[in-house]
Formats: sequence, C-alpha cells, structure tokens
Amino acid sequence: MSGGSYSYLYAKDKHDLFEYSGVETIDAMANRLIELGHLDAAKETLQLKQIILQALVRTEVIADRMSKVWKAVEWYDSADSGIDAVNKAIEKYRT
Repeated sequence: MSGGSYSYLYAKDKHDLFEYSGVETIDAMANRLIELGHLDAAKETLQLKQIILQALVRTEVIADRMSKVWKAVEWYDSADSGIDAVNKAIEKYRT
C-alpha cells in the first residue's frame, strides 16, 4: 500500500494545515502515534493542533471586530463613500 493514509500530511503546505481537513488529519496522526506508543511525538502533534485552533479562533474574533473598518476604508478608496464613513467606523471600533 502506498502513502496517503493521512492526506500526505508530511508534505502539506503549512497554510493548508489551517483548513478543517488539515486539523482533522493532524488529530488522526496524533491518535495513530499514541497507538504506536510514541507519546512524545503525539504530544507535539497535538500541540500543533491546539496552536492552529487557537489561531483560527483569534483570527475570527479580530476579523469580525475589524470588518466594518476594513469595509469603510475599501469603500472610501474606491470612491463609494466618503472619509466620514471611515471615521464613523473607527469611532464604533474604538468603543
């Protein structure tokens, strides 16, 4: 049997690990390492999973908080709204 049992986790681009399937694959690899008795490698694999999950949550929180500011700036730069819209978005962001 050839490789691919873990979606070629070893060769994934690091950005791809942040996708849901990447996190699932990391979890599956950690579980397999535990089954094989390699607890140290499993522990570090699970640490990577936790770091990714934390980063995803933090990214979502910040992006949600910033979205109206980003929209206001984008619309201002494309001449769809005025600077007042940016200032109002910043004011709401700061409160």
